[in-house]
Amino acid sequence: MARRYLRGESEVNYPAVPIYFTCEHDSEEKFLRDGGSKRQGELFFECGRNRDGKYIVVIHEAIVYILQPVGEVNFEKSTVHEGKVGFVKLLPVEILKTIPISYVPAILASIGANRYYSSGTFREISDAGNIRAIQAALGQTINTPTDSSIIHAIECLSSVEFETLVAKIFEEAGFFVPAYRGGTLPGADLFAYNKSATAISIGHLSIDAGARRSIQVKLRANANLPPPGIDYLVACNVQESLNVLGAEWLESALRQSPKAKAWLIASLDWVPPTYIEATCGAL
Repeated sequence: MARRYLRGESEVNYPAVPIYFTCEHDSEEKFLRDGGSKRQGELFFECGRNRDGKYIVVIHEAIVYILQPVGEVNFEKSTVHEGKVGFVKLLPVEILKTIPISYVPAILASIGANRYYSSGTFREISDAGNIRAIQAALGQTINTPTDSSIIHAIECLSSVEFETLVAKIFEEAGFFVPAYRGGTLPGADLFAYNKSATAISIGHLSIDAGARRSIQVKLRANANLPPPGIDYLVACNVQESLNVLGAEWLESALRQSPKAKAWLIASLDWVPPTYIEATCGAL
């Protein structure tokens, strides 16, 4: 159905992005006053009214569509979606780019894995990594942040890539990491086993011979402690302690992990070399 709307084969004869929730209302005023998901609705209508610099990302059947709104939202009687009676809200768009999912940065390709983005119908893309990925996909300039640090490189990774980077750091140090992500395991994203006869150190972290540790990995953590029962938290925005590993630890760990650093740089081949030099050059 997404492709049909983008082809203009729907209630209207032009490409459009639809939203269906709260179909009983036939105007913006009624929808925002009485409907659900008010914030997402407001954002949808705002994209139609103030279109400059606005882009919409749709991923369908392994194709990434980057769209630009070209008109205000229209309410039309629903005729496409079986079982939906009432009014569909349609935002007219121009298709700027269609890109196979393998050819966009991994952070953008996996945006649906982000719980915040995937739990809504129409969300603002606000994280710096995805914004830069969209700029790259459109061939726009990606500016190097002032006071650049390794965090500006890491924030261009998807959550799965970040888990992989941390796993590679532990592996390179000598740990056995049975899997690169925990999946649905509550709290734990990685496990690191020291199967050697001596302690292994990464930065200020030291784990005794024979010990097994559980690790939660978050680009941005909401708490400054690992979850109950989990040994370590690794995140970019935390204050470091014995069991909380933040930006300083990541920088130190990458300095002693040339293979993991090389993997990080290869993963960010879509940002300019000057960006890599500014964010990773000191490692």
